[in-house]
Amino acid sequence: MNAPEPPQHASWQRPVRCTQCDDVIWSRYRGEFRSCKCGAISVDQTPHYSRYVGNPADFLPLGDEGVQ
Repeated sequence: MNAPEPPQHASWQRPVRCTQCDDVIWSRYRGEFRSCKCGAISVDQTPHYSRYVGNPADFLPLGDEGVQ
């Protein structure tokens, strides 16, 4: 199941996919802390920093190709 992609994104918004539940997450606005549906990974992204919480093996970075 794919999450809807943001229509426009800032350069600091980098979606990641959870390898456990296949959920795609990103911060929709500056400083928003978001978790995947299974809770294995979380992100907190701003123009100044990105914080990733969880096992690094559970993150699949999508980069620009994951954002439409």
